[in-house]
Amino acid sequence: TYQGNSIHFNISAEDTLFLRNFAKEHKITLFTVMLSTFAFLMAKYTNQKDVAIGIPIANRSMEFMENII
Repeated sequence: TYQGNSIHFNISAEDTLFLRNFAKEHKITLFTVMLSTFAFLMAKYTNQKDVAIGIPIANRSMEFMENII
């Protein structure tokens, strides 16, 4: 179905700093870290190897990159 739900939570300043540093160290965005974590958890909870997650906006600022996704 298209029904969903939301779960709101807070991440401590200490954990946020850790995640930001992790992203910086691996030269990826914080968004990528969080999305990867979400995908991993969804795969574990559903016992599926493949999980499809849609992102509504590519947010690419360079026009020539729009067709990459």
